Amino acid sequence: MPAIKPEMAVPARAPVVILFAETRGFTHMSEILEPAVVLARASEFFTLAQTAIDRHGGTVRNMLNDTLMASFSGERNAQHAVQAAQDIQREFTEIEDAWARDYGIRAAVAMGLHTGTAVVGTADAPLAGQPLIVGDSVSIAERLLHRARAGEF
Repeated sequence: MPAIKPEMAVPARAPVVILFAETRGFTHMSEILEPAVVLARASEFFTLAQTAIDRHGGTVRNMLNDTLMASFSGERNAQHAVQAAQDIQREFTEIEDAWARDYGIRAAVAMGLHTGTAVVGTADAPLAGQPLIVGDSVSIAERLLHRARAGEF
């Protein structure tokens, strides 16, 4: 799948792997810690995930609350997505340890991955130019995220 660019006029179906990653235990943390600390910890997680995704050729598509969505395309897209998920899982242990030590909070990362086809393109008004990926691949990956237990993908 080519990178989604605002000037893409023609939507297309393309093979894609969708990865959702979410911190578990973060919602509780966001209710008890100072707002600046909450945002710093969320940024810490998103930076870790974005770095792993970039390293394996993926693209972060959305970040909301404590959840990140990314896509992988091209040859060996599934292998690259799994490698990114493994990196996120392995590297999150440092964050997990720090949050437990500094805040007494148990946290973990859970992920959902799915490969298939999706419609890719850009949105019309009112989100003109916003990249979109729509389809069962996205929905299934999100459902798998919600089924994953802490530490699983």
